[in-house]
This record gives sequence, structure tokens and C-alpha cells, in this order.
Amino acid sequence: MEGRIKRFFPGGSTSRGYVSFFDHILPWAQASKIFIIKGGPGIGKSTFIRKIGERLSKRGIDIEFLHCSADSGSLDGVVIPEYGIALIDGTAPHVVDPKYPGCVDEIINLGDFWAEDGIRKHKKDILALQEEISRCYKRGFGYLKAARAVYDEMQEIYSWAIDAKKVCQTCEEVINKVFSDVRKKEKESRQRHMFASAIAPEGLVNFLENLFEGVKKRFILKGAPALARTRLLNAVLDIALMKGLDVEIFHCPLSPERVEHLIIKDLNVGFITSVEPHVFPQEKPDDLIINFDELLTDSEFSRYREDVEYLKRIFTELLDKTVGCFKQAKALHDRLESFYITNMDFKRIDQKLEYTYGAVIKLIDGASSE
Repeated sequence: MEGRIKRFFPGGSTSRGYVSFFDHILPWAQASKIFIIKGGPGIGKSTFIRKIGERLSKRGIDIEFLHCSADSGSLDGVVIPEYGIALIDGTAPHVVDPKYPGCVDEIINLGDFWAEDGIRKHKKDILALQEEISRCYKRGFGYLKAARAVYDEMQEIYSWAIDAKKVCQTCEEVINKVFSDVRKKEKESRQRHMFASAIAPEGLVNFLENLFEGVKKRFILKGAPALARTRLLNAVLDIALMKGLDVEIFHCPLSPERVEHLIIKDLNVGFITSVEPHVFPQEKPDDLIINFDELLTDSEFSRYREDVEYLKRIFTELLDKTVGCFKQAKALHDRLESFYITNMDFKRIDQKLEYTYGAVIKLIDGASSE
């Protein structure tokens, strides 16, 4: 039986630029081994990571694939949680450097296997492409920042029309359902921060089905008023942390400071925000649905309905412009990679892969025999 593969984004393109949660993937002090992979574009880092992860999964080992928000089909890392092992792409924009060299982390530099003379012949083209890629991202982040401003304006209108008393009542009811019989654990809560979705060149991508597939009790949060959803999620999170429960916290790529989804691992309870652009498609009969649109006061909201519809159109246009910029950046990045691909010794990389895979298996076997 193959191991389960869990997928998420450890970093993301947001209205605040690129935000990284790589430090939350696997705490250094608790890790058995962290391999940090260095090197330029197109040298096979993602393939290196994927091949090792897939081979481990086929051995029945559960893994986590860390997807790249700049190319959701590409990988930034693989984690073997049970054994405290990770292989992580340590290059920009999520630069990761060793913290405990020799005892925890090890650098794998795939740049050792390129022909530098061949790459230097394309120096002028490489520099020009890097500059144009940076401009694409600058424009994209500008549009995304504007989209965030429009979204916040829209949410303020919803806050005028929502029944605050009913929001409090809903929060209280949910908290009672989740925590009524839960005692405080005599340990510190472990928090993992990540993204379940990304604003990517391919569009708006998410791994909600994958992440919440095995969660037993699920609350599906619907409705446009984001501030009300956030209030509920923050209240649940605060109590979970106070009780020492381990949680996985998924942030919103548009507003990265905002919690969008939650999994309370110790209770096997999940909270899924199911709104555009990430509507959760796999609802089950026993899922608990909370629709915050039902808490809006119709008479109050109707006064601003036209404004909200206008803001929605502007928001969608800005988001489309953002994706367009990121798509253009990826196309340029693909051209950039071509200069490196033709100058790589992939045979030596395969040899390094076999050595690294052997080292990982040795660590797993050693831990299993203890």
C-alpha cells in the first residue's frame, strides 16, 4: 500500500509580496535531517524532490509535497513527518540556509553539476530575462495590492449589514460543539502555518480536497462576509492553542495575515472556507454548514448591493491582471531555464539523487529499529 501524499504551498504570492512559511514546515530543533537544495533555475531541483518523494510513497511512507506558488506543478520540497526528514529548495524567493550544520542540515548544491562556461555564454540574455521577470512580478504584486484594497472596501460594506449579535451567537454555538468536552493538554500547542491555495500563473489553485480528505468532523464556512468568518476562525484557533492542541493554520494568499482554513489535529476537526475562488466541491452529508450570508440584514444590505456588485467586478479584473502578470513571468522563467538545462550533467545529478535517497532510507531504517 502506498503512503498518503499531502499537498500544500509553504509560501505564496500575496498582496504583501512573497510570504514564506518555510520555517513552519519542520522545526529545525525537532528535525532528524533537513537537506537544503541549492542551484539555479532549470537544473532539476523539483524533479529531484519529486522522484525521492514518489519512491518513498511507494514504500508505504506518508509524505508531504510542498508545491511552488509560482508554478503549482513544481515542487519546493518534500517532508517525511513521521521521521522528521525534509528536502527543501533553499533558493530565492524562499531562501533557506543551514541553522545547525553537520547535526541537522546538509546542503545539496546541484550547481556543482553545470557547465559554467556554457551558461556564461548566455549572460546577457539571462540578465535581461531576470530583469523582465522582476518587472512582471512587480506589476503583478501592484495589481494584487489594488485588488486587496477593493476587497477590503467590499468587506467593510458587508460589516455594516451583518447582525453582530447573530455572529456572536454562531461563534458560541460552534465553540461549544468543538470544545465542550475537551480538556487542556499539558503541552505546548504545535502550530504549522501554510497556504492551502495560491494565486498562480495557472490561475487560482487549491489543495482543499487533498488536505481535508481524512478530517472526520468538518465545518464548511460559506457566505461573502469575510470578517465574520475570520472572527469565528480566530476564536476557535485561540481556544485550541490555549488547550495545547496541535493545529494546522492555512492563510489567505490575498490577505496573508488572515486565517482561511483550520485543522485541529488532536480532535480531527477542520474548518473550510468555501467561497469563490475556492469553493469546496466534496461536501459530505455530516458536514456542518455555516452560511454567513444568512446573518446579513436584507434591508440594510440592499442599500449597498449595487456598490458591492461594482466592487466585485473591479476585484475580478484586478485578480485577472495579477494572474496574467504571473503567467508572463512563468513563460519568461521557462526561457531562462533553457539556458541551464542544456548545460547540466543530469547523469551526475541522478547519481546524487541515488546517494541522497539512500541516505534518507538509512535514516528511516535507523529510526525504525530504535
